[in-house]
Amino acid sequence: MDPHCGTCAQQCKVTSEITYMCAKKEKRRRGFQKTISGTVFLCTADINYLESGRQFKKVLQIYSEMILQFQEIKKLIAKKETERVNRLFHNLTSLNGHSIQEIYALIPQDKLLKNFREQKKIVTEHLEENISGAAETILRLLKNEISVKSEFSVYRKLYDPNPVLRFSLHEIHKVILNVVTLFFQDFADRDIRVYISASNHKLKFDYDSFQVAVYHILDNAAKYAEPGSDIFVGFNSDAEKYIISFEMTSLHIEQNELNLLFEEGYSGTQAKNLGGAGSGIGMGLIKKLLNLNSAEICVKAGAPQPAKTNMVFQERKYAKNNFSIEFSSKN
Repeated sequence: MDPHCGTCAQQCKVTSEITYMCAKKEKRRRGFQKTISGTVFLCTADINYLESGRQFKKVLQIYSEMILQFQEIKKLIAKKETERVNRLFHNLTSLNGHSIQEIYALIPQDKLLKNFREQKKIVTEHLEENISGAAETILRLLKNEISVKSEFSVYRKLYDPNPVLRFSLHEIHKVILNVVTLFFQDFADRDIRVYISASNHKLKFDYDSFQVAVYHILDNAAKYAEPGSDIFVGFNSDAEKYIISFEMTSLHIEQNELNLLFEEGYSGTQAKNLGGAGSGIGMGLIKKLLNLNSAEICVKAGAPQPAKTNMVFQERKYAKNNFSIEFSSKN
């Protein structure tokens, strides 16, 4: 609104009048109406309303009756944005806490704080005493930092009305391998083996958003794949599509859950039973990130099968599931 409109609105006391006092130096019709819900000021140079005060009053009345609707829309937008910010804050706080725990698991906090002047010496001694543990900690810290980066990427790419996307060709095998490497320790802890097919194919996409989508697919795999099982990453193409598939034995997905998986905030029944349903970005936002790159995520759920380990079958069901990223062959 023009800065001068505020003064004009304050001067208007009726529902319809012609004014020549506008800063735009033109004939205009203006009106003011106050209701229990709020106040509406309307000003126009439209010839139809200049000639008909009756039509102008009708429009003013319509806007007055819509105030409550505008307020509700405003509340919904504010609530949605608050949820997004709270989610970002929660996840970043959680990642920060995990990083601190990793460091203190390697070097006890009480020893670090015991003598500030000896901190460097204490850290060096602990690193030398437990080189393998130090390596694992560094890898976990690196993964946490990538997670932080992915959280910011999700926020920027999905919630910015004009996201910055940089499309270029990338060797898909290398991109997938780089992300898998981040989960090496997580997979090793659960005795999960990952096999990646060979490919020298290149695809065009925005690296940041695509990498975040793959990161969260593998993050889900690290949480929900059956311990002691195998994950196969394959690259296939036909006349219409180029497909990157992630085949694994992971928590069973009911057929009626397939569409629900893509709703933000939804967690599968088995994930809830396992107690591993977190507040990650979920399949819905993975789908949106891939859509930014003209790609789709498809899920094929297998029938439940007995678990390899000694667990109660009713409490935890696994199945052969396939999660695939599909690009057009014209990419």
